[in-house]
This record gives sequence, structure tokens and C-alpha cells, in this order.
Amino acid sequence: MTQTSKKAVRIFFSYSHEDEELRDELAAHLSLLKRRKVIEEWYDRDVDAGEEWRDKIDAHLEGADIILLLVSADFLASDYCYNVEMKRAMERHEASAARVIPIILRPVVWEEAPFGKLQALPKDAKAVTSWANRDEAFADVVAGIRRAIKQGAAGHWLPIDTPTPDPRPWWARALPIAAVIFLVFIASSAAYYLFLRPELKVISDRHTEVYIDGRPVGETADNGILSQRVAYGQHSVKLVRKGFDPYMKARHFGLCETVQVKHHFVESERLDVDFRKFEEVRERDQWVIPAKTADYFVDKVSGRLLLKSSPDLIFPEKYNYGDFKLTLPLRLTNGRGAAWAVRVEDAGNYYLFYLAGPDNGALAPGFYFYIVRGNQFAAKSYSDAAYPAIAEQLVAGAHYEIIVTAEGNQIKNCISPVREEQGDVAPPDAGQVFSLGVFKDKDDWFTRGSIGFRTVGSEQFSIGPLLAYRAKQTPEQVKMPCPPKE
Repeated sequence: MTQTSKKAVRIFFSYSHEDEELRDELAAHLSLLKRRKVIEEWYDRDVDAGEEWRDKIDAHLEGADIILLLVSADFLASDYCYNVEMKRAMERHEASAARVIPIILRPVVWEEAPFGKLQALPKDAKAVTSWANRDEAFADVVAGIRRAIKQGAAGHWLPIDTPTPDPRPWWARALPIAAVIFLVFIASSAAYYLFLRPELKVISDRHTEVYIDGRPVGETADNGILSQRVAYGQHSVKLVRKGFDPYMKARHFGLCETVQVKHHFVESERLDVDFRKFEEVRERDQWVIPAKTADYFVDKVSGRLLLKSSPDLIFPEKYNYGDFKLTLPLRLTNGRGAAWAVRVEDAGNYYLFYLAGPDNGALAPGFYFYIVRGNQFAAKSYSDAAYPAIAEQLVAGAHYEIIVTAEGNQIKNCISPVREEQGDVAPPDAGQVFSLGVFKDKDDWFTRGSIGFRTVGSEQFSIGPLLAYRAKQTPEQVKMPCPPKE
């Protein structure tokens, strides 16, 4: 059906007389369109005296361009409105001979009616009487009718909210959208590759081959460092050097994050530290010293390193051990305990062993193991001799020898009470060797590293001359007995 701008659009109201007041309000809102000769309206009150009203209604219903169904409970209850007017209106709508527009006047369940599939007015099919301002509701209805008139003038009776079809071919319509998607993809990809991609930083021996997810990415430079951008997510990093077992670690790489993988294949030889010459060996062995120098003190007379309130690790950065044996002369100053670290990767990553004495105050007497990662106590466990009797017998002022043996992911600690000189405090069971237990890290976090010392609580202790060897190079004259767990 084609409508022109010179011919008024004929509008037919189908309504219940109980809703006449609301129909009149709608007619008032349509008055401007009527004055401009855009529409001409008709309803049953226009039947003159003496005319056959049913024939008149039928004639105008058949000739209408737009049929407005003014829906309410009374409209649905009216046999004539529902069975005659609405039925014929829908037949003409289906034949594209007219346009049917439901207008919801009062709240009612109407969706299952034959016209329930049509787009209703006002907006969101909210009943006119439910609006806070009824004029706003009718203004929305008029706007919808105007859109319908414009669509009808173009020769298409389309749903009110359906845009006019674009005459261009589909590829021409899709081209601008595809261009925008392509530009967004290019911009986001550039931002990711330039700014957001994570970075792997490998610190190892020079000319170490580096693999990511089994793919070679290069080797470390003369300074032992390689940096490589990687994709976001989980990756396996493998370091390879001839003559050593490959080193592998799985790491998660977040956006903009730099993940460091540190591993040295070359193990150190003998570590022999006489603290009476500490100032000489400090620079040679590259000792990492806490910022607060009051945390430690070197007694050059006795050749001992005294630690007091030293929560930051002290260790020789130059040394690197995998499997090793260590003897550690220990003297308890206040009897609250002592702590030592092995497989030290740096100041924040290592295995920590803590011997708590009877005067500890914070922990029960015993031997504790910690995995320190990122300078945080990431995990704590107890040895298989967590509360050895020797821990309850620790004496302030007494000397002990700590014996540490590391093989793979198992580290065994032993203790032997020692009476060194005349006048020293004599600990019980001097000369005997007691097992402190075996620590096993199933995740194998630290495979190589240095040896260090720190305090955990308020303990005070001192360390005598250190002696450490790679396990396979321990001299015969160095005896390191350590019996099975008692």
C-alpha cells in the first residue's frame, strides 16, 4: 500500500466506550496532525442519526490506513471490539492493506491476544494510565504513529521501531564495521606488544642456553643475563649448560610483569671463613650485609660473627652450592635459639632452619623449617624430629656444632654439644651427635645457592669459622657424622 504526502492518512479508532475519555485525550494529541491534513480520523461517535451504525463502522474499518486498537480490559471483554473489529483489522494487517497499532490504555494481560506479536505503544508497552504524566504517554504514542505514517508513505508498513532497510549491498553495509573492528584489533595488538607483554629475565652463568616452552630463544650474555618478551600466561623455562643437568621452572607471567628466573650451574669449591679476617673476605666473597650495621658484630678476638635483632639475611653472594656439607660452630648468647639459611638464591629466597630454645617465648622448643619466597615465609613445616629433646636442653653461653648435609631436595641437620675452653658453660651430652631431622621440599624450590644467617625473633647467637664443601669434594680429614633420627 502506498501513501503520498497529498493524501491524508485515514485512522480508525477501535475502542470500548468505557475508555472514551482516554480516546478523546489521544484525539486531542493528534489534533495537530489533523489540522495539517496529515491524518483524518474516524470513530463510531461520528455516525449521524438515522444511519446504520454497523455498516458505517464496517465501511470506515475497511477504508482505514491505520487502525488503532485502544487496549484495556473492557476492550478485550467487548465481543464486538474483539470478535469483529479486531479480527478484521488483523486480517487487513496480515494482507498489508492496513497497519494495526495496539495502544495500551490501561494495565491488562494482552500479550496472548492475536495482536500480541505487534509492537505496541507507548514505549515498552507501558499502559498510559501507569505513566506519572499522562500527557507524556500520549506524546510518545503520537510519535510512534508519526513514524508509522512516514513508513507508510514510503510504501512499507513496517514495525514502528524497525529502521528503513539500507538499499546498499550487504558487503557495502558491512565494510565500515569491518574497518572499525580491524583498526581496534591493530591498535590493541600494538598496545599489547609494545607495553603489556610480560618479560622474562634470566640470570645465570654466561652463555647459558634458554628455552621457553621447549623453544630456544637465545643464550645469556657475558654478564649472565638474558631478557625476553613472552606471551601472557603460564610458561616453562629451561636453562641448559653442557656438563650439568638442565634446570626447569614453570612460572606465570602477568601483564606488564617482569619475571626473574635465577640459576647458576657452576658450584663453588671450598668455603672457609675466619671472621677474624672478615674485613678482608667481606669484599672477596661479596657478602651481603644488612643496611642496619647494628644488626651484627664481628669479634676479631674470638673470630665470631654475633647476630642480634638481625631479621635481614647475611650471606656471601659469591658462593653457590647444590649438594654440600657444612660445619657451623654455634654459640647461644641468650639461649632463645638460632637460625641459618641454605640454598640462598638472594636476600629474599632461601630455605630457613630455626632452632628454638627453651627460653624462646614465641615458639615451643624444637626445630622448624621454612621456605622463604619473596622475603615472606611462604611455607612452614616441622622436621621428622620436630621436638628433639636437645632443643629443650639448649643452654645460654654453651657451644654447639651444627652439621648440615644437602642431597637433592633433602637437607639433613644435626647438632653436637661442644665444650670448647675452660670456663665455658658445659652443655649436657657434650660430644654426642643428635639428628634434628630431614627436610624434604617436594616442589624443589631452591636447587643451589649460598649459606646465610639471620634472626627470627629475639634470639642472640654467634657463628665461628665456617667450613663448607661440595658434597663430592669433602676432604677425608673433615668428619661430619650425623646419625639417623633418634
